[in-house]
Amino acid sequence: DAIEAVVAPHGRKLIDLYFRIVHPAFPIIQKHVFLEKYERSHREFSPPILAAVYILAINWWEQSEELSSLPRPNVQELERLIRRTLADAMNRPKLSTIQAGLLLSQRPEGDQWAPTAQLVAIGQELGLHLDCSNWKIPPWEKGLRRRLAWALYMQDKWGALVHGRPSHICSSNWGVRPLSPNDFPDVEWDENESDEKEDIERGRLLFTRVVQLSGILAEILETFYTLQSTTTISDAGQQGTHLVLSMAKPVQLKLKEWYGGLPATLRLESYSSSSYSPSRATTNRLSSIGYLHLAYFATEITLHRRIIRSLASNSSSVD
Repeated sequence: DAIEAVVAPHGRKLIDLYFRIVHPAFPIIQKHVFLEKYERSHREFSPPILAAVYILAINWWEQSEELSSLPRPNVQELERLIRRTLADAMNRPKLSTIQAGLLLSQRPEGDQWAPTAQLVAIGQELGLHLDCSNWKIPPWEKGLRRRLAWALYMQDKWGALVHGRPSHICSSNWGVRPLSPNDFPDVEWDENESDEKEDIERGRLLFTRVVQLSGILAEILETFYTLQSTTTISDAGQQGTHLVLSMAKPVQLKLKEWYGGLPATLRLESYSSSSYSPSRATTNRLSSIGYLHLAYFATEITLHRRIIRSLASNSSSVD
């Protein structure tokens, strides 16, 4: 009730904003289940998941014609409520606890590394690191578990890069199957809304591709940025740069193959000004592919940074 009071009377508009802008490219919530619950009562939700959806939606306040001219809700109060209720939920965690934690982690402010460690631990407690293919649970829950598991994987790997910390998830204890189209809900859009259908289909493709890229990033971090690998390269002395280059080549080929395999709808060229029709340009629709390409450039830079570091420390050993 306190959470709903902070955003009242704009709760439903914020939820619509969340599912229009955030959800397509980060599909970790069952949209129809969420909306059905909200139609009945906001009390059907675990408090942190409701607050997390509101907090992320408020980031896009200006994108709603109805909301943009109105004063924003008190985000600090929402954050206080979500952190308190999330701490309570962690004592008896559910999948919604992971959802809330992941959504809160997408906030642009604040250090999220320690909370990521908590989320990984809770995910393991809930079995998100395991292959649930043969579990006696409904197909929709299997799909949700895989999407949540890979979202947690991404949060861990990119957090490790951004904060310069050791990753909490290791490949030897990660049994989750790669995402497939069957892991997403059958229909999440209005049949009469072609734009909505296009956004959700592109978002699923985008999410899957970022998961794949995160796997390559994980390999780079494991190969070049662990304490053990740093020591191995250092111990190679004058041959250190040659060792780095030999280890980098297979990863570079994977990155090249990943980028070359991007479908047309996810390529930057498809969003050049010449490709926009006048009618499309006036709809003020947002594109979510930017973060995919920023992530790709960051991964390339992370690989080449290690090569340059080795060259800088061993400039006489390489022509």
